[in-house]
Order: sequence, then structure tokens, then C-alpha cells
Amino acid sequence: MGGLSGYHESGLYHDLGEDTAGAWGVDFYAHRVTGPAYVLGQIFMAGPQFILRSLTLLRRRIARSDELESRLENTLDALRAANQWQGIHEYPELRREILYLAQMGLIDFSAHNGRPRFKAR
Repeated sequence: MGGLSGYHESGLYHDLGEDTAGAWGVDFYAHRVTGPAYVLGQIFMAGPQFILRSLTLLRRRIARSDELESRLENTLDALRAANQWQGIHEYPELRREILYLAQMGLIDFSAHNGRPRFKAR
């Protein structure tokens, strides 16, 4: 996911310990400043990143269509029947369907040596 998962992992977090009353007091009041600073940093820095990531996911969404679903099922059956690593050049008319199956994680897809290859699970 990226970024920090919590305030305790940020550079703003500090722990002076609870050995003395002075350390506890400084720690208590310092967190009043660093806590809101962390929240504002997440809103203004990580917020736009999450918005851009969500827009990317929306663009990559596969349109729902009964025709496309049946083509994907037929393609997956054909790839399972072959039961071997194949190149995308072997199925030029099914290129889009193969890429959709790879995007959905239904086939193993590799671009090793710059040549796209795939195998049905």
C-alpha cells in the first residue's frame, strides 16, 4: 500500500519514556503538536496519492458484459486445455481476453525476457 501505517512509525512520533515526571509532561504536550501535524501531513500528502490510485483503479475496471464473460470463459477453457506456457502471439485474436484474464489473476502471466507468456492455472 505504501506510506506509513500509523503515527507510531512516523518521524514525528517520539517516546521520551515515563521514567520521570518531566519526561512524561514533555511527552504529553509534545504529542499535542506532533499528532495533528501527522494528521495534516497524511491529508495533504497521502490524500492526493490515494485519489490518484483510486482513479487508476476505476480506469482499469473491466466493463460488465455477458458476451465478454462468455468469451473469457471460452478463452480460459482453451488455455487450460493447452496446459503449458504459451506466447501471446499464438492467440492474436484473443489478446484482449488474455490480458483481462491476467488482470483478474486467473492465469499466470510473465513478461520474462520481454516476451509475454501465460499459462492457465
